[in-house]
Amino acid sequence: DDPNAVGAPTVAAPAMAAPTVVAPAVVAPTVVQPHAGSTHYGPPHQVQPPLPPYGGGPRRRRGMLAAVVAAVVAVAAIAVVAVVLLNRGGGAPPPTAAPQATGGPQAPPAAPSAAADGVQVFDVATDNRFGSGSARFATPSGNIACALATGEARCDVRERSWQIPATPAGCDLAYGTGAVLTAGQKGKLSCVGDTLSDPSLQVLAYGQAVRLGDVVCTSRETGVRCEDGRSGHGFAVARASYELY
Repeated sequence: DDPNAVGAPTVAAPAMAAPTVVAPAVVAPTVVQPHAGSTHYGPPHQVQPPLPPYGGGPRRRRGMLAAVVAAVVAVAAIAVVAVVLLNRGGGAPPPTAAPQATGGPQAPPAAPSAAADGVQVFDVATDNRFGSGSARFATPSGNIACALATGEARCDVRERSWQIPATPAGCDLAYGTGAVLTAGQKGKLSCVGDTLSDPSLQVLAYGQAVRLGDVVCTSRETGVRCEDGRSGHGFAVARASYELY
């Protein structure tokens, strides 16, 4: 049993198994086949992922649509504000012309001189404080007294310093104590035998006027002016001067 003895059987040492080594797998590259009839050189093409649809997809399209709607609303709001400001600033919309009467008598035109400087006009047709059918008044100083009748006006000046022409033929009464106006005719100096002066007359304040038909007489600190609004004729009288036109 001695292993070192002569003739003893030889015992083989157990064989050691070599470790198994697994070689790494080699992944073959994806090769895109060229179109028929063409030759491809170089490295294989990589397959690209498909691009998103135009516009960035439904969410992006909704965002763009919302932005467009907001812009339209803003422009509409600006337009409305501009219209409102134009209607307010500025101005008021242009006045609508009054309809023209198709029949019946026409209303007499307003006297330009009475409407010019914001004069307050009393129309005998609707206001009888100075008379009904005719009118009489005196100035605040009491020096000028006037009377209006249909188509005419007369004013007397109690104290005056006029330089008047010679009495015309046919006048046998007091000449140039005042002035008279007949519709459609130029104003002229009066030729009368009475006076309009009366302490009981209603006073027409400065800046006021009386209208009877087409004739308007206006009281001012510079005197009284009576004018026919249809023909434009009239007169102006004061303590120191007169005018006929």
